[in-house]
Amino acid sequence: MSKQIALLVGSIMLLASETCPAHTADTVSTGSTTHADTSMMCKQQIDQVVVTGTRTPRVLKNVPALTRVVTKQEIAAINPRSIDDLLLTAIPGIEYYEHGGQKRMTIQGLGADYFLFLLDGERLCMEGSDAVDFQRINMANIERIEYIAGSGSALYGSNSIGGIINIITRKHSRPVEAFYHGSYYTYSQQQHALHVGLKGYGLSSSTDGSYSQLNDYDIPDGLDLNGDPRTATVPGMHAWNVSQRLSWRSPTSNLRITSNGGYNARLQNESKNLKNSYISYQAGANGLYRITPDHSLEVDYHLDGYSRTERYTKQGHTVEYPIFNHAMHSGRIQYNWEPMRPFWPKVNAGYELLLEGLTSDRFPKDQPPHHAWSNTLYAQCDWQPLDWLALAAGVRLDIHSRYGAHASPRLSLLFKYRELQLRAAYTQGFRSPNLKELYQDWNHQGMFFIVGNTKLKPEVSHMFILAPEYANPYVNVSLSGSYSIITNRIFLSPAQDDTGRQLMLYTNGRAKSQLLVVSAAVRLKLGLGFTESLNYAYLNDMEYGHDADGKSVRLTNTRPHNFSATTTYARQFKEYRLSVEFSGRYLSGVEMGVVNYETKELTMVHYDGYALFKVGLSQWWKNYVGLTLGIDNLFDYKADRVAIVNTLSPGRNFFVSLSIRY
Repeated sequence: MSKQIALLVGSIMLLASETCPAHTADTVSTGSTTHADTSMMCKQQIDQVVVTGTRTPRVLKNVPALTRVVTKQEIAAINPRSIDDLLLTAIPGIEYYEHGGQKRMTIQGLGADYFLFLLDGERLCMEGSDAVDFQRINMANIERIEYIAGSGSALYGSNSIGGIINIITRKHSRPVEAFYHGSYYTYSQQQHALHVGLKGYGLSSSTDGSYSQLNDYDIPDGLDLNGDPRTATVPGMHAWNVSQRLSWRSPTSNLRITSNGGYNARLQNESKNLKNSYISYQAGANGLYRITPDHSLEVDYHLDGYSRTERYTKQGHTVEYPIFNHAMHSGRIQYNWEPMRPFWPKVNAGYELLLEGLTSDRFPKDQPPHHAWSNTLYAQCDWQPLDWLALAAGVRLDIHSRYGAHASPRLSLLFKYRELQLRAAYTQGFRSPNLKELYQDWNHQGMFFIVGNTKLKPEVSHMFILAPEYANPYVNVSLSGSYSIITNRIFLSPAQDDTGRQLMLYTNGRAKSQLLVVSAAVRLKLGLGFTESLNYAYLNDMEYGHDADGKSVRLTNTRPHNFSATTTYARQFKEYRLSVEFSGRYLSGVEMGVVNYETKELTMVHYDGYALFKVGLSQWWKNYVGLTLGIDNLFDYKADRVAIVNTLSPGRNFFVSLSIRY
């Protein structure tokens, strides 16, 4: 393990004389080409546009909210096989595990339920319980990913206590363009994606489709009662995805209308005779009317649905059992006052309606489908009164169907002095219990019942953020620290009901739960064609319980130290471009509490730290044809047992990718 860590950290020693400035330009780049010369790559990286914080474009270096943008160039360097693979490398402090055929995640100490996931600014509904189904999104169609820490924007949902992850799809600028990407992996995984774009006469069309397949594979799972090695099967799947986006802009550009729709189907293996079928669909429309150069009005509607069905096949007959069906309708009207004059404030204000319904066999059979709604008024002001000072202040007033009204204020500040920047923020978040946490009553494989609690109180968070950054023409170093206080944090706790059933009951924990996150990032462009990206996160979840001996122990399954690095070498030879990418991530050891459901006692189990590495060789001809050869999990690491804190990697995995552009 020490050798793996040394290899990961050793890339820092490659620092040479020439690096790329970060966040120092005033113009905005469209970033229409992924593989360009080095100077253009630098310019695209430093001239980012951020839409997450305001729903309207802002230059990143002037945004007070703490925001991380995973650029198109970083995505190309990492060459990820999935969105979760990309996030694991690009954003420190993210962990994935698989449970019940679904990938679940924690982000810097908080589960996915504390984050708002957006696709081009629109909500994605998931199963809940930290489940995130990124198979719904075509990986090859991603332009960039924006991550904003905390509930730092008043223009989005208050449920984003931990933060917002906005996945931005590619936009095209040429009259006709097409793109194909295919990948093959040695453990029987393949992916294919196709994109076609048309543009002209004010109209724009984007059509996307993808298919992916993963066969079952086995991984080690400790020892059986006889001391012999035991294995567990990671289920395979097939997934299909299609989406269509149409937009029209008037000749004067005062009116823009966009519509979109998508459908995804995933068939996940569970056992020989059982498969889980996941279906998702999206549809929506957006209209923006520019009344004057400074005033505009935006109207938006979005539908997002997600369902799961169990399919049993026996003797040639298939029987389907619906497990859940979640549908979410959202409507929004927003007014924007954005003067073109410098040092004038920009104001966004609006109204949002959110309706959701959930049908599930895991609700008591005598209960009908459950629904919830919320009406929200919001307003946010972005103002840069001086060259060295910018601020954003906002508030959301949520009126929830069950929990009434709650106001959540947010304030972010940005100070600049030459090559130094300092961001400071206070954000308040409000998370109402989801429908599962309120009403579920489900027998979990005969071991215990997972039971909702209608007496749950909503969670309220207070997050304080401080983030200094230093950027010059040679190096960019950014640090950030966040301290969160979450009241009425919701947990699953062992309990027993009046009939003697063993329960895992949703309950509110201590009055105040605390979470500390410290992270650091270094961005370098090294000489001789080398570039470098380094990330580190320290997580301290200060939630305590008691073990079987009555000793106070920390209740967390988050590894406290998380480090990732990506080194890229790229050279251009006329119409041929060669690049080599080497990336790795290290996660420290952790002690995790394991509950005995019969005695309700908690014991601690230690899991060792581990490191994973990846290397890829990419070649491009005339920016039209690209070929990548690589090795995932270079040093063939395998966890010794299955656990929610361990990787499910099958070991060393060779892959090849082909990209064709027109």
